[in-house]
Amino acid sequence: MVFRIRRVARDGEGRKRREELKGRVIRAEGGLLTMRLKDGRTETVARRDVLSIEEFPEGAERAPSSARRLAAMDAFVRSTGLEELIGEWERNGVPVGASPERLEAIASDPDLFLACMRIFRRAACDPGAYR
Repeated sequence: MVFRIRRVARDGEGRKRREELKGRVIRAEGGLLTMRLKDGRTETVARRDVLSIEEFPEGAERAPSSARRLAAMDAFVRSTGLEELIGEWERNGVPVGASPERLEAIASDPDLFLACMRIFRRAACDPGAYR
């Protein structure tokens, strides 16, 4: 499965810039995602630098649906292994092993989807938020 991750990166002079990476997540632990990029390079991304993460089926050129985005966020949240984060994620409507139909239902409810986006953003951008 290919993911597109948008992150904040710093150039050689310490200035922030946005960067987009596309590739396969080969490891997720300790607040780090290790990806194999399409050009063969391996890149490690700190959770605190992630702005968004989206799943792209092989060969897809269009933006993913909200349900696919939610599935990618679910995979990211669960890969952290942080019980407090996963518990909050599940309390806000994303059960373990949610079916595509359930994800579609959550994504189509603006309040639920926004709650999930807030939890994901907090988890991805604030490494100290969940321990």
